[in-house]
Amino acid sequence: MKFFNIDLHVSVIRDVRKIFKELGHEIKTLSLSGHNWVFENEKIESPDIINIENWKNIDNNLCEKFYERYKEELDEYDGFIVTHTPYLAKIYEKFKKPVIIIASTRYEYPLTNDKKRWEEFNKYIETKNNFFLIANNKFDKKYCEMFINKSFKLIPSICSYTNSKYNPTKQKGLVYSKSRLNLPKTFFDQKIDIGKKSWKEIYSYKYIIHFPYNISTMSIFEQYYANVPLIFPTVKFSQKLLESGWNLYSEVSYRQVLNLSPKSLFNIEDDPNYYSLENILKCLKYADFYDFKNILYFDSFENLEKIINNNNFSETSEKMKIENKQRYEKCKALWSEVILEIEGTL
Repeated sequence: MKFFNIDLHVSVIRDVRKIFKELGHEIKTLSLSGHNWVFENEKIESPDIINIENWKNIDNNLCEKFYERYKEELDEYDGFIVTHTPYLAKIYEKFKKPVIIIASTRYEYPLTNDKKRWEEFNKYIETKNNFFLIANNKFDKKYCEMFINKSFKLIPSICSYTNSKYNPTKQKGLVYSKSRLNLPKTFFDQKIDIGKKSWKEIYSYKYIIHFPYNISTMSIFEQYYANVPLIFPTVKFSQKLLESGWNLYSEVSYRQVLNLSPKSLFNIEDDPNYYSLENILKCLKYADFYDFKNILYFDSFENLEKIINNNNFSETSEKMKIENKQRYEKCKALWSEVILEIEGTL
């Protein structure tokens, strides 16, 4: 089968595209993203009609122009794939073909501040029988199902597209965080300081310590599949850091959300987009990095130092390698189920 995609994200679609290729299917991608530099050896085209300025206000007129421009060219495709953001699914309305929607982070963007349009978009998704709804992480599956009265199939990301593996030529770690942290430079480099680096360079560190800004990120999936030993704070220590003013999980909630009707996502009558310690801790139950079997966790900075000094990271990496083979086969099987379901509708 052949699928067509226009995307604002570089990673999610490439993850799926690599798996689809192994399953015997093809995906053509046109990109609106500003992060295509990470795929420096790939020629990446931009679409006509839809651009980085107008996509946030898709209307009937824009959809009509898109259809007239692409109706013959896209006739050969069996369906469409939409990742970031699902709102782009609207441009395929007139093609009357299957649309795979993959929610990877807060599906409603760019409608977060517009309650009326957001609710209209929810109803739009609910009425479409040709939409196949996927989430690549547990939190966003839960989040989507809170607002949309339909089930989303969970298919976690693999991110095998980096084509690089763990090769610890550096004898120190790398710290991933949204802000610069006061940590001893002897033991770590900080991602915020080293800037843009290739996957090969990232995977040359002995280990990576994460102080997460979100429940699920593609970089975590990438590093885990590359068998890079990863170290995360426990939920309890995350709470302590948050209470101390650390900038963690800043993108879990959209602070700018206005006037949402209260709904219960985590058995609390609260807006899940409201940034509060209570909400963050409830969200952490759905974090990817507490599901992986071979991530290392620290509950204090003293404990972190012990992990660094006493751990055999090559052994951890070997365990990850075994687990990743199993994860990859499971992911392929789940996508095979989706493809069979789509074929049954054609």
